[in-house]
Amino acid sequence: MEHNGYTLIGLMAAIGLAALVTGLGMPSFLAAWDRHVLTLTADRLMTDIAYARHEAMLRGERVMLEPREDQWQSGWRVRVMVASPSDGPILRRQPPLPDPLTLDTNAGIGSRLTYRPDGRSEGPGGGLQMGRFFLCPHRAGGAGRSIVISATGRARLSAAPADLTGSRCAPTP
Repeated sequence: MEHNGYTLIGLMAAIGLAALVTGLGMPSFLAAWDRHVLTLTADRLMTDIAYARHEAMLRGERVMLEPREDQWQSGWRVRVMVASPSDGPILRRQPPLPDPLTLDTNAGIGSRLTYRPDGRSEGPGGGLQMGRFFLCPHRAGGAGRSIVISATGRARLSAAPADLTGSRCAPTP
């Protein structure tokens, strides 16, 4: 008598092998996913910084990038500054950061980044504003990104360890 089909032991072995391969591949998949989310969020922030600078020059008015709900973690918005920093139409809004990321700034940026009509960044007192945004993953060992705002208001994205100094994602020696 001939039987066609699979045995229970054969199916259990195949399922066990599939679970083992999946378990071995999952950590590298999660690391790749975290890098992807970090890159997308850094690109989104860079785009909005460039957009704020462009709109300031185009409109001939001050435009600022500020955190939503007074926390960068809650997302950010691009707003035209009219009479005071809290007035003016909102040009863009970004949602809260994805779970594995944090966004901090150094004292040079603080609570907002403001662009003048000539495209230069301006501090709260009207002086020069330059500094860094730090985008860091929660998981240990993850490399962060820094967005450096120069004296002229230009932004550049960096993953260099020297540009992460002073942040929670700075590499430990």
